[in-house]
Amino acid sequence: MDEASRYLVEVRKIHPAVADYAAWRHEGHEYVIPYYDALGRERTYRFHVPGGKPKYRSLPGDSPHLYCVENVRYGQVVLAEGEVDTLSVLSCGLKAVGVSGANAFHKSWVHLLDHVDDLIIALDGDEAGRTSARNLKSLLPQARLAELPEGYDLNDVLKEEGPKSLQTLLAQAK
Repeated sequence: MDEASRYLVEVRKIHPAVADYAAWRHEGHEYVIPYYDALGRERTYRFHVPGGKPKYRSLPGDSPHLYCVENVRYGQVVLAEGEVDTLSVLSCGLKAVGVSGANAFHKSWVHLLDHVDDLIIALDGDEAGRTSARNLKSLLPQARLAELPEGYDLNDVLKEEGPKSLQTLLAQAK
């Protein structure tokens, strides 16, 4: 198992098959996170430095992109905040797409999600996440909102309580 997969599986508790799918790479002191378009072509990259300040960074001049956009289909899709949270949902066997931060959603992306039958918005359990989730709900009225415990994100729930608890939290979205 390479260093990036080991980090995702052992530290973040991401399912090994999902870690392989994510195709992160370890280069120097950071992890390289590839972003693909809906056709599976590499589009851009973000970078993660665990414990760094900032923990995540984008390429200079790059605009935000949806992470795992290829998972936007009919049926149920979870909109998560951050790449690791997106992988956490995928580790539970659910479809997920991610935004790189609470305020990173572009209105131009609404058309990608407005057809989703069961869209669950599951942003972090902090003020920025809750405010952004309410704003997204106004743009995507069919969506349900998942309520995360104060100070938690989806990966915290996966790591501390396991995939069944994360599935239950998402199923209880209103």
